[in-house]
Amino acid sequence: MATAQRREPVPGSDLELLRAIPPAMPPPHRLPAPDETVAGLCTGVITTAERVRRLAWETSTRPASSAHLTINSLRRVAATATLTCHHREILLRALAEHEEGHGSGGHAAGLLQAAEAAGRTRQRWLDVAHALDLVTTDTRLHLSPNAAESGDLALWTGRLAYADPQWTLASGPAHQARSPHELAPRPEDTRLLITAVHHACDTLTSLGHAEHQQIHAAGAAHRILVTTRSLPDKMDIPRPFAPAPPDRIQAILAACDQTTRSAEDTTAHVAAIATATGAPSRVLTTARQAADPSRLTEPAPR
Repeated sequence: MATAQRREPVPGSDLELLRAIPPAMPPPHRLPAPDETVAGLCTGVITTAERVRRLAWETSTRPASSAHLTINSLRRVAATATLTCHHREILLRALAEHEEGHGSGGHAAGLLQAAEAAGRTRQRWLDVAHALDLVTTDTRLHLSPNAAESGDLALWTGRLAYADPQWTLASGPAHQARSPHELAPRPEDTRLLITAVHHACDTLTSLGHAEHQQIHAAGAAHRILVTTRSLPDKMDIPRPFAPAPPDRIQAILAACDQTTRSAEDTTAHVAAIATATGAPSRVLTTARQAADPSRLTEPAPR
């Protein structure tokens, strides 16, 4: 083995990726306590993001007939992803303010660009949510595991972004944000916070891909429905619902495409900051390259 290592040494990046491979079992599920520290909230965001990312992959591999594929699940993902994007934007702007406040401002511009990208992705997820309001599915009430836990990710990021330790999804966005100093009083706190935001970004990218795949599969299986009164009068259908016309499904898929591209752009911005600051999450970039090099993109020019 020593001879092989001398002849063809293993790059450090490969070793880092190997050490970062998650265990076969996902992290345990838990919700934030009111007395969580900022470090504890960051850790909670990271572990919840790992769980949701795994669940998104599992969901995207299920057949179109799956009971998990319901309009409630699709809408829940879009709604909670919208919230998580908003929380990311708050955190990134706070980090930029923190950088500027310390005089160096070395990464402030990049953080602000990442915050703006997060804001654009928030709007894209909101567009998907509005598009899904116009359709339904043949089964509706079931909530898939990834949809349920996407709400947990929104809760963890919200508790991190807002000063209120009792914040919930029902509280809404009109709350005081944590001060930059409270979020990252030390350099290592900054790297931990960037890691938490990076994991959230990477997971929302996975959720975007999964949402698109589910909607495409459901449309092909004629499981996406619209009210018959929303169809042209010449279509005489004696039922309250009918399969959605192809153009309506394509409109939803187009919104998902824009969301996924925007999510990838945000992730690329945050990945660049993680690399520049030496945040542990920089290995996520290596992992995405290894899994699918075509998904790794540079931040889109504006």
